Amino acid sequence: MTARTASARGRQARRLGHGFERLLAGADRKRWPDAVVKRADQGERAYCPDFFVYSGGPSQARYLWRECCNAEHVDVMRKLVQAEEDIAGLKSPASERWLPMVVWRKKRSRAILATLRYETLLVIVGEPPSVASSLTLWCIPVTLDYESLMGLVGGPAARGLR
Repeated sequence: MTARTASARGRQARRLGHGFERLLAGADRKRWPDAVVKRADQGERAYCPDFFVYSGGPSQARYLWRECCNAEHVDVMRKLVQAEEDIAGLKSPASERWLPMVVWRKKRSRAILATLRYETLLVIVGEPPSVASSLTLWCIPVTLDYESLMGLVGGPAARGLR
């Protein structure tokens, strides 16, 4: 058996990542049939998330900055920081509205998970953190089942709870 070149390994990793993004984008299209969901071009990756809701769907869905990763060894915190840095680098007043998260799974696993900061989770569920909350809790990363998290998108009003 011959060793694969770095170029071949990189090509395979990109195909695996693109397939994962297509899977997630397709799930968004089923979840929100009126939504226009797009994948970012390779050159746009620092200016927009890996895939995003362009229009339609819950308004909150348009501000999900999802950094995707499908690999054997997932460095979730590095990817979360990357998403946060990409958002910080935007020259737009709307950049404060983006909600960074990492959507990931280990290679050969069926479980899709999402990791985000506790503060971001509170915004998604429609409960902005109170001043009384401990500031140190706001930046703690939390990991949830991705489908369960997407069920929360839109806040209580979108789910008919308030």
